[in-house]
Amino acid sequence: MDTSDCYDASADARDAARLRQIMDGAVEHAIIEMDLDRRVRGWNAGAERLFGLSAEAALGQSADVIFTAEDRATLVSAREAAQVLRTGRAEGTLYYLRGDGSQFWASSVTTPLRDADGVPDGLLKIVRDQSGMRAAEEALVRALEVARRSDEARSRLMAVAGHDLRQPLQVISMVLDLLRPSLKATDGRSTRLLGLAQEACGQLLADLCALAEASTRSEASANMTAFPIADVLSRISPRWHHHAKAKGLRLRVQSSRALVRSDPVMLTTIIGNLVGNAIKYTGQGSVLVGCRVRGSSVFLDVIDTGIGLAPEVQERIFDAFSQIDTGSDGMGLGLSIVRRTAAVLGHPVQVQSEPGRGSRFTVEMPRVCSGEAAAQG
Repeated sequence: MDTSDCYDASADARDAARLRQIMDGAVEHAIIEMDLDRRVRGWNAGAERLFGLSAEAALGQSADVIFTAEDRATLVSAREAAQVLRTGRAEGTLYYLRGDGSQFWASSVTTPLRDADGVPDGLLKIVRDQSGMRAAEEALVRALEVARRSDEARSRLMAVAGHDLRQPLQVISMVLDLLRPSLKATDGRSTRLLGLAQEACGQLLADLCALAEASTRSEASANMTAFPIADVLSRISPRWHHHAKAKGLRLRVQSSRALVRSDPVMLTTIIGNLVGNAIKYTGQGSVLVGCRVRGSSVFLDVIDTGIGLAPEVQERIFDAFSQIDTGSDGMGLGLSIVRRTAAVLGHPVQVQSEPGRGSRFTVEMPRVCSGEAAAQG
């Protein structure tokens, strides 16, 4: 008696039983077995749960029953089967149809089933519900859109505020100029106060102009070019030395031979606001400006020995009109200008700080090799 046929039949039966056991146990996934005509011949408990159809209702039906009307019209199921037989696998993510007519977002993988001779005799489709992930992605997209619109509205507001506030400030500045000749030469205190008022008014005008400009800039407006960072660093000390000296601070600017790619004017605005902010919030000690070269980047640091920033403050210091010390002068625009201008340039800005021990603001810029700069020139 030839027992090989009995053995093969017994092995096939065991394999079929094992497959059935796996299918019934995978309740988190819909596992659908089909013949080559895409008729359902296996429908596990996960498929019942996911599609809302019992095995009795699904068996013998076309697999089109789980596809939406739009996908049935475009023969998605048939094309999927053809791909499986041609390449051995088909996968994708799309909307599927439940028995009650509702749709859900799911991913699927379809592979061939083969007989003992390795010839395809069916298809096995595994479907996993991705509705939660889809909902999360859609919520993220909506949140990003709200943030984008909010940022655009804030930019328009800042631009309008920067423009509209300049005129009354210019009038105030003119009035202060007219008052100066009427003060007596011996009235030193009034003269000094008038000078401080004029200086504050001038600085506020400059800040508002910079804010209005930064709020309306785009990447296309940046004049990106390769240049020595020393060209920008050389302007820092002449501009801020007297401010630092007036507060008893030491301002140190360490030059660098590094070449960077940026907009020199916009970068000067960024560094100037960082230095001014450092001087403003440093009562004693020093402010250091220097560069570090790391790989393809140049990191410009502005380090102070000032009051420092608590972690919760670091999250909002770049907001317009945000001030660390409510008793300080100014309107809290400097760091907002820094963030907006740096965003246009694509230069990340980071802050490291500890209350009572000072802060380090870092601007990262692309490094340029001398050969590249020479070719550009």
